[in-house]
Amino acid sequence: MEHIPSFAGSPLIPLEYVAVALAVLAVYLGLIYLLSGRNRKKFISFSIPSLALIGITAVSIAAYWLVPKPKVLWTNFEGGRIEVVFDKPVSRRGMEKLISPEVPGVWVFEEPLYATHLYRKVVFYPDAGLDPKTEYKISIKNIQNTSKSGIPYDFEFSFRLPTSVLGQESKKVLVAPTIRLAVPAYLQQHTLSCEVASLRMALAFRGITVSEEELLAKVGVDSTPHKGNVWGNPYEKFVGNVNGTQMKDGYGVYWGPIARVAGEYRAAASFEGWTVDKLTREIQNGNPVIIWTYAGRGRPTSWKTPEGRDIYAVRDQHAVVAVGFVGQPQNPTQIIINDPLIGRVYWSRAVFDKKWGIFGNSGVVVY
Repeated sequence: MEHIPSFAGSPLIPLEYVAVALAVLAVYLGLIYLLSGRNRKKFISFSIPSLALIGITAVSIAAYWLVPKPKVLWTNFEGGRIEVVFDKPVSRRGMEKLISPEVPGVWVFEEPLYATHLYRKVVFYPDAGLDPKTEYKISIKNIQNTSKSGIPYDFEFSFRLPTSVLGQESKKVLVAPTIRLAVPAYLQQHTLSCEVASLRMALAFRGITVSEEELLAKVGVDSTPHKGNVWGNPYEKFVGNVNGTQMKDGYGVYWGPIARVAGEYRAAASFEGWTVDKLTREIQNGNPVIIWTYAGRGRPTSWKTPEGRDIYAVRDQHAVVAVGFVGQPQNPTQIIINDPLIGRVYWSRAVFDKKWGIFGNSGVVVY
């Protein structure tokens, strides 16, 4: 499954950005009010043109990225992958991507302008080498801007791999070996249900069909209200409202409870402090691994439970399923992830290490 534009819990404009913008606007209007000598007529005469100018600027910036027709900047074959790069973000819904002759592989959207939105690059990762004697054709159909205004268009190009990159005995351009389990990529059905959505994927790979609601009921919900620096215990149950807002009235649950529930259906085990080699070996053995990461900026924080236990937490904590990797298992270059927010993605090793490391390389393996 590729990236698709219907996300749970991933707003186009983050609420924290909106809050900062409103705060800055309030300070700005307050300064105008003070500088106008608290004269209401002067305040109105200064503030209305200022607000209009701010609004026009914001609309202009948004229109620049969202309205014009995206054009192809360049195409590239690098490191075994085929890239099509646009100058503006493209709409992913309805876009068709084809390679002929047909080659096994996966199409992925990359390089978003923000978080999981506004992608400007489409990449094809082949599962095997490409033959330099064959002429390949890439077809990208129904290209539109993210506002889906204007008439869609198609783009095609053909290429033949340069023989200069081949060894004398080589017949194909070699790409890094790829291991990928056929784990279905389900999107989470609630704002903060990434953990049970990830478990649902892993169980589905084992032939077990179960709903998020059933899994969440088995995990349990800690309804301790978030007051000051006191909240619930994600090491025991799901903390807060699964349809709530991160770090306000909802958070999530950690690997222990997920492993406990997974164990009701299959053999499973939670872990902490794993190495990447340990993770890739499990995937090689056919076992999907749920891991704890973060979706936004990943800022560590903490609170105490009513019993006084210290809880380590991360803003925008997130759970995903590691389903494959590119390269050698001892030192993979990319980790293939089923992300319940956006579908299948390829994380570079640097990104993966940073995201996984924030929770001490923790997770759940489902056997």
